[in-house]
Amino acid sequence: MVSISRSRKYELQPLSSSETKAVIRRTIEKHDKKIDNKALDELVKSTAGFPFLMQLIGYETWNQAGDKDKIDSEDVEEAIKNSQKHIESSIIELTLQDISGRDREFLVAMAEDNQDSSVSDVDKRMNVDANYAGQYRNRLINYGVISSPKRGYLKFAIPFMKEYIRSKYLFDDFESGV
Repeated sequence: MVSISRSRKYELQPLSSSETKAVIRRTIEKHDKKIDNKALDELVKSTAGFPFLMQLIGYETWNQAGDKDKIDSEDVEEAIKNSQKHIESSIIELTLQDISGRDREFLVAMAEDNQDSSVSDVDKRMNVDANYAGQYRNRLINYGVISSPKRGYLKFAIPFMKEYIRSKYLFDDFESGV
């Protein structure tokens, strides 16, 4: 069995909302189904344009719809829940196990923000100077866990990670592990 971590990695950029919508609609209609506009909008939003999420949530949505001719919001909502569980167990939990306690503390400090995180706010929450926090920031960026959408700001690069950390670990002691 080949380990995924040893496999060649390809970085796929997210698609725009209009591209995502067109691909999803075309795929559904190619297989003789329809999707209502509200469900399509929810599906597009949930994937954030990530090809992996388009496949995963699309697959789950298709299964939820079963033999129905038209995919609806209930199908998409259940598919998103199922997909989130899969991402949590197969990506997020493994990622959190593979990084240091201090890296996890950095992520917890970011998870407190509703929008993108200001680097200086994260530094303050961790009670460290910018150079010290910069080591963790750079390492997490290199690992593909976070990204910097613009100078001085950070965001989670792994879908559902912020929500996972908020729900499971925001107030837990990370030194005990994940």
